[in-house]
This record gives sequence, C-alpha cells and structure tokens, in this order.
Amino acid sequence: MRRGRYFVRSYVECVGREEEKVVSYRFGAITIPHIDWIEPLRLECEDFAHAIRTGDQPRAHGHVGLEVVRVLADVQEVLEVQERQYARAVV
Repeated sequence: MRRGRYFVRSYVECVGREEEKVVSYRFGAITIPHIDWIEPLRLECEDFAHAIRTGDQPRAHGHVGLEVVRVLADVQEVLEVQERQYARAVV
C-alpha cells in the first residue's frame, strides 16, 4: 500500500446564533491510503454478469434500487417543503 503524507490546516465555523458560534482550527499531518480506482460501471456490469452465470443475487438488486428511489423521493419532498417555506418567508 502506498501512503501519502499531507499537512492539513482546516477552518470550521458552525452556523448558529452569534453567541453559539464555534470556530476551530486544526493543524497536523494525516495519512491517506492509496486505493486502486476501478471504474464503477465496470464493477456493476461484472457483478451482474456473475449473477447471471451463477444464479446469485447481484449486489444492486431490485430491492436496493427501490430503497434508493424511496430515499431520493423523501429528500425531494423535504426540499420542496423547505422551498415553499422559504418563499413564504421572503414575501
């Protein structure tokens, strides 16, 4: 495994009332491990082909896809509610 060493300086400010805001600085070294990159669609296709050959269930089967769609629909609904609330507050 190849490792890179990077020096990081970060600044974080939390949003909130003025008296509750927190500012933090972090200095130090971090180690980021090397991870081989493989094209995600290729992995998905290989897994699907393996499932066809062996009869195993693929990792991204229909129930997983349905759960993703449900989460995205919930997120969209929340965004639309927030947008309506923001529009009423601005008017």
